[in-house]
Amino acid sequence: MKRALITATIFSISVMPAFAQSAADNWPRSEALEKCNAEANKWSYRDYQTGNLTVYRNCMIEHGQPE
Repeated sequence: MKRALITATIFSISVMPAFAQSAADNWPRSEALEKCNAEANKWSYRDYQTGNLTVYRNCMIEHGQPE
């Protein structure tokens, strides 16, 4: 029992920085998604699919994010 608790504690301490970095990386992406979706939604998807997608893709590239 004691050994399992020690193992779980060591594992959680070693994994925490990876989760913190992952969350920090996701923050700029979520901001870029919000901004780019707002820009793309100015175009009617039904009428101007190419324009809508082009605006979205260009915006994501400007924010340094993959599509």
